[in-house]
Amino acid sequence: MSKKKNKKNKKQNAAPIVNIAEEKELLEEAKATDDFEITDTPDTEEEFVDFILDEATVVTIDEPFETVIPQENTETAEEEPAEKEEEFNLEDFAMIGAPDVEIPYSETFTEEDFASSVRELTPDDISPKAEAKGKKKIKKKLNPVENVIQIALLVVCAAAAIVCIGLLANNIWGKIKGQELYSNTEFDGFVIGDEIDYSSMRNLANIGNNSALMSLFQKIEEGDSSIQEDNSGKYSEQLAQMKASLSALKAQNEDIYGWIYAENTNINHPIVRGKDNDYYLEHAYTGEYLPIGAIFADYTVEDSVTDNYNLVLYGHNVVSTGQSSMFHDVEKFLDEEFFKANKIYIYTMDGAFVYQPVSIYDTKANYFYFRTIFYTENEFLDFAKEMVGNSRFHTGAVFGTGDKMLTLSTCTNGASDGRYSFHAKLIEVIK
Repeated sequence: MSKKKNKKNKKQNAAPIVNIAEEKELLEEAKATDDFEITDTPDTEEEFVDFILDEATVVTIDEPFETVIPQENTETAEEEPAEKEEEFNLEDFAMIGAPDVEIPYSETFTEEDFASSVRELTPDDISPKAEAKGKKKIKKKLNPVENVIQIALLVVCAAAAIVCIGLLANNIWGKIKGQELYSNTEFDGFVIGDEIDYSSMRNLANIGNNSALMSLFQKIEEGDSSIQEDNSGKYSEQLAQMKASLSALKAQNEDIYGWIYAENTNINHPIVRGKDNDYYLEHAYTGEYLPIGAIFADYTVEDSVTDNYNLVLYGHNVVSTGQSSMFHDVEKFLDEEFFKANKIYIYTMDGAFVYQPVSIYDTKANYFYFRTIFYTENEFLDFAKEMVGNSRFHTGAVFGTGDKMLTLSTCTNGASDGRYSFHAKLIEVIK
């Protein structure tokens, strides 16, 4: 059995519902038309049902089964949408297109089975999307364990936020307090060839509330020769002024070790030395709590500067302006021209010590650039050679017998273990 047909126009999701008697009549009518040709007529009712189920596209319950069999190369006319009625009934339901799902094929499934299944459907089965829109989403209830975990996470997040805010506030307060504290102790010391500024140095005596030192300052300004030490040289007056200033600080805190000044920087601070290398990370030179800490010498260094092969000083790298920046201006020496043009001065009760930069580089906290103890001079000379060789800039500096080194250590403010190591060679001592 064969016929002319256009399978492209066949609805894939149409539900075949068959009325055998009516379809037989339609088949007889179709035989008489010119656009339908049958070579094999179904002889039995079973063959007829198979033929109809294979070819049917539109079915109604109360209207005759309408089979549209177009000629080849004819365009399919658009179907007009069925008008919706207020009340739902089976006849209306039969005109609704089947859901866009694949209909499984079964040889044992009959038209009676299909009709029966249609009668059992409800409007909700036909329009699941509409149902979903109308219903509220039901939230999954958490079990007790999930509730505890959720609450714990919220508490942890809240605690972390509080800690971060506290650290930020502490950092800001430390910078403000540090600027106030260290600006009151700024003094020029003396740099070779420069005139001394007595007014700023006198502030140190005021801090110590030492009337005897104030009297000493007055004598110095008046040029009293009694304060000079056996006419030891042209810097006697400056040395006396410097020692008086340090004495004023030491009266306030016995951990005062000296003073450091670096040319053309904000590095101009008292130096302290504690019983370990931790205390002054968070305490000022006065001993009071201060997050930005103080400039402090390694606790293993000797009292006399020249008794140390390597005098090591530590300080925070504080991103700030003025005196509260601590060792931040070590970064200025990363410029080669600045590195070669500026010196560092250390003042102690023993005198003034002038250093020339010889090496600067960034390294890690576990690199032993801050070594202070050497059992032989050759050990130190090997160490000094390695430190000079690490430098970004090479000055041709060489350490020999009797030479001493100054090391400044500060953070890079990058990796937590990042460090700047800055080394200088002692080139002059004034006593």
